[in-house]
Amino acid sequence: MRRSGPEVPKQRDGDHVYDADRVQPARHAVSSLLFFAENLGDPRPTDRLRKVAASQVISLLQWVENKNARKRTEEARKKGS
Repeated sequence: MRRSGPEVPKQRDGDHVYDADRVQPARHAVSSLLFFAENLGDPRPTDRLRKVAASQVISLLQWVENKNARKRTEEARKKGS
């Protein structure tokens, strides 16, 4: 989007030209990296939800496994009788 008004001074950084009043990409990248590095150890808000959901899925799979094992046991008893 083009701004109206006086021309914004430009800064030269190697092969790139930036507006003087904007954050330069290198500074922005470093600040983003620092932000993520500082927050790496913090638990994410969804961690608890993921653990609960995983626990429920594991419980369901164990229930299905036990149900199938009982069914196989009953079938084996019927064949043996």
